[in-house]
Formats: sequence, C-alpha cells, structure tokens
Amino acid sequence: MTGRPEILWPLFAEIASLPGVGPKTAALLARLDCAHPVDLLFLAPQGLRARRLPAALRGVAWGGVVTVGVESGPPYPARERGPP
Repeated sequence: MTGRPEILWPLFAEIASLPGVGPKTAALLARLDCAHPVDLLFLAPQGLRARRLPAALRGVAWGGVVTVGVESGPPYPARERGPP
C-alpha cells in the first residue's frame, strides 16, 4: 500500500473545496497558512469564552465577558405613529 488512504484525500484538497468557504474566506485562511483542511487541525485556539451564567454579578472580574440571562416582557404600544 503506497500513499495515503482514500478516506483521507478530502483533508488534503484545497481549502476552497469545503462547503461554505469562498474566495474571501480562503484568502483569510491563506494568511494563517491554511491551504488545506488538514492545516486547520494544527491551528491553536487563541482564546476561550466560558458561557456559563454566573451565580451573582458581584464576584465577576472587571473588564471580562459575562453571559447574563434576560427575560423581556411584552412590548409597549407606540405613543405616536411612526417611531418604534
């Protein structure tokens, strides 16, 4: 058996062959040296966002990102015609 298995061939195709990757996205990925889908496996993450609801806002670190659950009520009718 020589070469790579046929099941791995899509990983070594051009990055633009992926669904949803057009010329603009391919150009951005080329700046990251991602010419093939297999290159995406070796990109290290640059950050992590924990999207957990905090127990209270009192202990949240200043300047960080906070996920807060909000419940909206019914909309109020406009006082005059035209504005939202």
